[in-house]
Amino acid sequence: MSFYNYCKKCKHSDCCSVPYFAFVSNFEKEKIIQYLKSIKNPLKDKPLFEKFKVEGLNGEYFYRISKKINGKCIFLRDNKSCLIQKVKPVDCILWPLTFDYMQKTKEIIIYIGNCFSINEMKRMKILNNWIQDQKKLLLSRIKEYNTSELIAYTSLYGAPNLRVLESIPI
Repeated sequence: MSFYNYCKKCKHSDCCSVPYFAFVSNFEKEKIIQYLKSIKNPLKDKPLFEKFKVEGLNGEYFYRISKKINGKCIFLRDNKSCLIQKVKPVDCILWPLTFDYMQKTKEIIIYIGNCFSINEMKRMKILNNWIQDQKKLLLSRIKEYNTSELIAYTSLYGAPNLRVLESIPI
């Protein structure tokens, strides 16, 4: 169940802006690069990803999607559509759901934020169905992440105004 059309109606686009940085696994990064090679890519000479390191992970590099000068996601178009909609990373697809990986207990904690789409889903009485669909998606896509990527994802940022939904062993 996609709420992409609701997201396009949002006047804020906060989810695609600073302070949020969408994490991409190596698998997702390669998928995005391959997709961009197959379309008319307006970002040919732009840096698409930012590298970062996480202390304690042996100098490994991880990636997040780059931002434009205005703080918006590099893939966010002026009409609020997403250039990589067909191959979005799980971080983007899930939002306003997100998660943390708890290394000691080998579980993920799922959080939910608040935004225009969440309010629309509440109004339409379909929020719980959407959450269940997103959890299934997360549990299938999280298999693409190695342990280091899960740790890096969790270290990236803490979004404000999130509430815990549940904890799931993986």
